[in-house]
Amino acid sequence: MKADIGQQLRKISQPREYSRHPLIRHLQAGTFNQEHLTRFATALWGMAEAFPNNLARVLTLCPDRTTRRHLLQNLLEEEGFSPTEGTLQDRPERAHIALYNVFIQAVERYTHKQVPAPNPAGTWFTQALDQANWIGPAAYFMVGMELNVPPTFSLLIPLLKQQFSFTDEDLVFFNEHLEADVAHGEIGIQILQAVCQDERTQALAVEGARRGALAWWSFWRYPK
Repeated sequence: MKADIGQQLRKISQPREYSRHPLIRHLQAGTFNQEHLTRFATALWGMAEAFPNNLARVLTLCPDRTTRRHLLQNLLEEEGFSPTEGTLQDRPERAHIALYNVFIQAVERYTHKQVPAPNPAGTWFTQALDQANWIGPAAYFMVGMELNVPPTFSLLIPLLKQQFSFTDEDLVFFNEHLEADVAHGEIGIQILQAVCQDERTQALAVEGARRGALAWWSFWRYPK
């Protein structure tokens, strides 16, 4: 099973084509209205806000040094830290939640309405962490979600520009992840291939990736 784990993770994490996703089709058809845009912004806000905390929780449980280093690098990027001339620079304006706030402001300018704050929701991810299962949650976002970000955002960015006249500056959060997560997903697969040495841990990784991909697809079921 070990030799096939990378292939399994790729297959389970990309179950469908995002060009056929209802949200993309609504945007293409011009039927994604201001109310849908506001609900979409709220939902993605919740995901963006929770992501650094989820990363940190997995980091505290992970016993593997290579995985911890990757998670730490990802967390530093999320919080706005970047290496500059051999030092680590704190740039709070580059924290990913700050970049997302730029999109929130653009949505509010367009709709002339405040975007409601998200409500925290319990998920399989948090339940697994409560049971000290770090491999499943790591695969959940490292592969199941981050492998799906580039194909989703590559379709979403031009459609948001076209329908709502958003600029690249307005969509900096999406552009940032479009570039970064191409590498993150593949690195996640390589790490899990190395870490998951038996059928139990490989099964945890595959289940986590499956759930992450499903959560990502289900999240984009807008409008409702």
